[in-house]
Amino acid sequence: MGYSRLELNDKVAVVIGGSSGIGKTIARGLAEAGADVVPTARRLEQVQAVAAEIEVLGRRSLRVTSDVTDRSSLERLLRAVVEAFGRVDILVNSAGYNQRAPTQDFPEADWNRLIETNLSGTLRACQVFGRHMIERRHGRIINIASMGSFLALFEVAAYCASKVGVASLTKSLAVEWARHGICVNAIAPGYFRTALTEKLLNGTPRGEEILLRTPMKRYGELEEHTSPAISRNMRTAPKPRPPTVHCSRSIFRWTPAMKSMPTPVATMTKIVVREAALGLIGFPSPSCPAQLPLDRPPTCTNC
Repeated sequence: MGYSRLELNDKVAVVIGGSSGIGKTIARGLAEAGADVVPTARRLEQVQAVAAEIEVLGRRSLRVTSDVTDRSSLERLLRAVVEAFGRVDILVNSAGYNQRAPTQDFPEADWNRLIETNLSGTLRACQVFGRHMIERRHGRIINIASMGSFLALFEVAAYCASKVGVASLTKSLAVEWARHGICVNAIAPGYFRTALTEKLLNGTPRGEEILLRTPMKRYGELEEHTSPAISRNMRTAPKPRPPTVHCSRSIFRWTPAMKSMPTPVATMTKIVVREAALGLIGFPSPSCPAQLPLDRPPTCTNC
């Protein structure tokens, strides 16, 4: 028998961007944990396919498209889910994309379009579904950030800027909405194999460089997002948890600025079931053999 506080039976989840990649994996994971899940995206055929997979798992689903750049489509989505299931308990914001180009030559229109999807789209979904959750005085929101929320990555300035915004938005909403019974968190993935990253990672000098500075010498697997997503939708939350979980196998360095963070940030080089997702363990930089507390600087000068 499972641990009941980590079960999501009778919960209703909406996963925006849930038709592929990380969003699809989280949608399936939430369904496996017991939730009814509505995966949504712009392409109906992909939404239908994932909804069918969820129903095979014995959970309820809907086939509704949405576009995070269109507030009215998100409002229609909310109405459809509430009409079918009565409420929304869980929102996952996974819609987004990347575009690589030298910043000097990056077209302003492309910059605006990326920010509009990745950052403004996340805000839009939080506003639409957050109002419903505030009225019910209960809700769980998970935004998909990135290690680019905390590190500079080569020739993806627009993407990193958008994900910095997602991480900051998440912390702001966590502070504003906690009194309404709403927990707002983010998952910040590192390099994971998806259809969008294959050309970057598979058999390329860049992919080899990433593995060279990766402690586990492998990329992340999409299923490793499932445990953080489930644990951050727990039925009970006995104490505040870190607003952002880092799911990465790349290097994160401690900086003095971390002293001022309101909660420790879980920098993980491995997801260990649910415990790691709760921020109960941490890892130092790859060059340091010791595991260190998350809320103080390392004693090793290599970290």
